[in-house]
Amino acid sequence: MESHVEELRRQLRTLDTKIGNLTLVSSEGGADIPSVISQLRDWHKERDELLGEIASAETLHQIHVDRGAIEAKVQSAVADWRGLLNGSVADGRQLLREVLEAPLKFERDGKTYRFRAPVATGKLIAGAVLPIKVASPQRDCHEAGRCFR
Repeated sequence: MESHVEELRRQLRTLDTKIGNLTLVSSEGGADIPSVISQLRDWHKERDELLGEIASAETLHQIHVDRGAIEAKVQSAVADWRGLLNGSVADGRQLLREVLEAPLKFERDGKTYRFRAPVATGKLIAGAVLPIKVASPQRDCHEAGRCFR
């Protein structure tokens, strides 16, 4: 996994060098402008794809490497949810609003009632353990002053 990310980073550096060289040549008037713009668009599209692949690979690597930390976070979140359910009525209601994907359905079962509802556990767990940081290729290229779109 690490070597794959390093290879993607190497490709990104090579592509950035090509973009820089072509930009330099075109600024000195040594190139056909329409073809330069076309090539730069193609390379920036390729660059954006590489940045996306790098971000995906790094996220998968982090999830794989941090399995123990992820399990601890999930266990902690479940303990917090249990605490909310055992606490005040307002806290319990708030948790149910966040957890339930649809209203509770009550069904008669003899002399008692059973209830059920779909629960958004996957989304809750993902929100508790996945990184929030999102790469922004657009921001990166604007800060470097090299966006041609």
